[in-house]
Amino acid sequence: MATMLLLVVATLFAAAGIAVCPEVMVRSSPSATTVVKLAHLLCFATSWGATVWAVFISAIIMFL
Repeated sequence: MATMLLLVVATLFAAAGIAVCPEVMVRSSPSATTVVKLAHLLCFATSWGATVWAVFISAIIMFL
């Protein structure tokens, strides 16, 4: 049941991301689109880096 709920939530988040993609929000300015894409990339990289740190690096430090 929890796996199905997680799948539904992930699908809804993916659909919301497609619905509000940067090209739809700022069609008039290519530079604004670039800024929005860069902000998205930086947020994603920060989230991914924090996850890697929490899962792998802290586990290595804790068990060594």
